[in-house]
Amino acid sequence: MLKKYSLLILAYVSLLLLGLTDNIRGPVFPQVLQYFSVSDTVGALSFAVASTFAFLSGLSCDFWIHRWGSVRTLRVAMGIMGLSQLVMGLAESYLIFLFGAVLLGCSFGLMGVIQNSLVVTESPAHLRNRLLSVLHSMYAGASLLAPLLVNAVISINGAKSAWRWSFLVVAAFSFLLVILSFLEKRKSHDAQVHVAPQDVLQAPDFARRLYVAVMLSCYVGAEILVSSRMTLFMTREYSMTVSEGNQLTAFFFLGLLLGRVAFSFWIPSWKLKNLLLSILSLSLASLMFGLYVHPYGLALTGLMMSPFYPLMMSFIGSEFPRTLNKALALAVAFSSLFVVIMHTSVGWLTEQYGIRHALLAGPAFCLLPWGMLILYEKIFRRVPAPV
Repeated sequence: MLKKYSLLILAYVSLLLLGLTDNIRGPVFPQVLQYFSVSDTVGALSFAVASTFAFLSGLSCDFWIHRWGSVRTLRVAMGIMGLSQLVMGLAESYLIFLFGAVLLGCSFGLMGVIQNSLVVTESPAHLRNRLLSVLHSMYAGASLLAPLLVNAVISINGAKSAWRWSFLVVAAFSFLLVILSFLEKRKSHDAQVHVAPQDVLQAPDFARRLYVAVMLSCYVGAEILVSSRMTLFMTREYSMTVSEGNQLTAFFFLGLLLGRVAFSFWIPSWKLKNLLLSILSLSLASLMFGLYVHPYGLALTGLMMSPFYPLMMSFIGSEFPRTLNKALALAVAFSSLFVVIMHTSVGWLTEQYGIRHALLAGPAFCLLPWGMLILYEKIFRRVPAPV
């Protein structure tokens, strides 16, 4: 049984590691700024550089999968991620630290595609939505574990060098997982999903892939916007302390985790499109409630948003059965690029109009994919599949 699902387990553990690596940067960010004596703007380059190279490597992922196969490409990506953490943890100059961020972005782009591809292709059709929810529960769980790991490192080695040791601990986990991955001897199936004949659409494949990539990117932008700006919003608009704001941000991530875990066991027997529309509607309502009625609405948004990403992966699998890796590569890459644009534009909006008005980008990021889902089948008309 364990051998049968070994590829799924590899995808799960690697995403847990990716989530830990991604979310550990926030808690140690103030220490990094202090050590290298750089400003907030210069320090933020490490995030922008990582997202930029995640975009580029995501676009190239389909090429590497065809050349090496999914498991070998994932193994290389995990090795690059371990190397990136090693470089960042040992860096003595900020330029070297940025080079580590480049490597980190390269690994993120590859891993984000392969993990979803493995689960879509290796899971039975009737369990796909649930297993994808399990997959992305790993990331939500890692979001909660990351600050705990940093705190554990601080308690052992002190606060001064905690940022270095945090990166080095994650690097050790990465290299360990690379070694364990060699226990996997099976080869993954070709990234194709069986679909019913009526699922064929009359439209250029790239146009549909780009359309769906924009929908996913809007969601990712909304999720990261709320999680990255919630503490700032609470301190400026509600005069909370940083600790209180961080606590609500933790509740946001807890909602992401609980929602995805819940969908791992039970998913309403609705049409997938209707599920996605309902999730976007609830997320929009929760965001507006949090912005204008009570701040706890923003924390609740994590729970409302939680099922969207895994269900969107399932949607991509069903809509692109013959070009799955290309569709996932474009969606993951475009999401990385969108995050860079979002951070830049929201930062400018915050300076010009204040944090509350800047966060209105969140509802806009929910409305756009909501409308695009409504229009999807009208724009890309269905035709009978060739016999």
